[in-house]
This record gives sequence, C-alpha cells and structure tokens, in this order.
Amino acid sequence: MTAGKGFNLASNAKLRREFVLRIEDKIVHAKTGRTWEEWSRELDACGAVDQVFEATARFLRNEYELSTWWANTIAARYRWENGITEQPMRP
Repeated sequence: MTAGKGFNLASNAKLRREFVLRIEDKIVHAKTGRTWEEWSRELDACGAVDQVFEATARFLRNEYELSTWWANTIAARYRWENGITEQPMRP
C-alpha cells in the first residue's frame, strides 16, 4: 500500500499510523456503516480493551463482515487512541 509517491505504508509504522489517524469519519462511515466514535463505543462494549489485536480484528470481520483491511484499521486505531499499544500493526 502506498500513500503517494515514494511512501510505502506497509514498511513504515509511523507513516501507517499517521495515515490511519487521518482517515475521516465520512470515509469510515461510507465504507463500514459507522463513524470512528461509533466503532470506539462498540469496541468498548465488547471488551476490546482487554483483547489482543488479532481477536479484535477477527471480531470485527466475523461480527460485522468487514474486510480484513477495515477490521485491522479499526482495531489498530482503537488501540492507538486508547494507548493500549505502541507496537506497529498493519491495517
């Protein structure tokens, strides 16, 4: 995945995080049916704060039929915004 000429998001955790954090609510809602805040509330309600990244992403794929990319992106952003991890995660 690239974010413009010369930028490879797959190999650069900082760029990947910045890219994900800049995805606007209207885009997330158009692609997933929910805003970032709605996803955050949903993940709070299902106990994602205590889950590993993979379990959260799997939950989003299975429960909401999200693509792998969107499930990983939502799970990663949720963790970053809640200070759960600083480890690089591939959206």
